[in-house]
Amino acid sequence: MSILNEPFFKKVEDYFNVHTYKADRVDKVELRPWIDMFRMPPDLEREALDFTKACVKCGDTMHPFRMRKGKNGRFTKSMYYAATCSQDDNKTCSKGPLAHKEYKAITTYFKKEKGKRRPPTKQLMLF
Repeated sequence: MSILNEPFFKKVEDYFNVHTYKADRVDKVELRPWIDMFRMPPDLEREALDFTKACVKCGDTMHPFRMRKGKNGRFTKSMYYAATCSQDDNKTCSKGPLAHKEYKAITTYFKKEKGKRRPPTKQLMLF
């Protein structure tokens, strides 16, 4: 099932930051989508990291929202969305038409429904 059809998607929809992978701009005909997440409130971030769904290719349960690892191997504060199992779990899931279809659906949704994306504004508590 696509993340677009998950009830949890409505909670995190405003935090999706869909753009193209800059390294592809030189030699690729079709640019890969890069799906980062804008910073979330800590409670929602924890909920997103704990959220599970089926991999679009193999159907195994996985965590689609993940923290990016830096060059030193440590996790950064940057979260991203992945439609398939992690490379550590199954290298073949991210390759192929089902993963491509999911990323294309997300890209199309945000181009059509949302236009230019900006991070959600944060409201300060006054009291």
